[in-house]
Amino acid sequence: DYAVVTLPGGRSAENLAFAAQLDLDTDGCGDLFGEMKDQPPERLSRETAAIGAIPNDVGLELAKLDPGEMSTALTSADGSQLRVLMLCARLPAASDEINREGVRNQLRLQRLDGYGNALLADLKAAATIILP
Repeated sequence: DYAVVTLPGGRSAENLAFAAQLDLDTDGCGDLFGEMKDQPPERLSRETAAIGAIPNDVGLELAKLDPGEMSTALTSADGSQLRVLMLCARLPAASDEINREGVRNQLRLQRLDGYGNALLADLKAAATIILP
């Protein structure tokens, strides 16, 4: 879930200053709509998409962000518009439902790993090392 603010004029000082002020004035995507109320509505869009459906450049930039953070690294292909990205949230895919058997197996593996580490620690503690 992410928002895109499109500012005509590319990476101009005015646009970068506007984006910096926007970043200071907002804590999340909900605040973004309030801050952009005086701008034309087509300048702000919010999208929820699967990772594979997000354009590569946008996806790479969103991967660097935490929810509520902004990026001003992207422009349109011709450089005429600055694209300010804000990550709203990372949502689980619809198919990522809780699988009880998978959780059960994961807990078993954690327990076995713990037993293995304890046995290894016991063996190391009981070992006698004789140097020639």
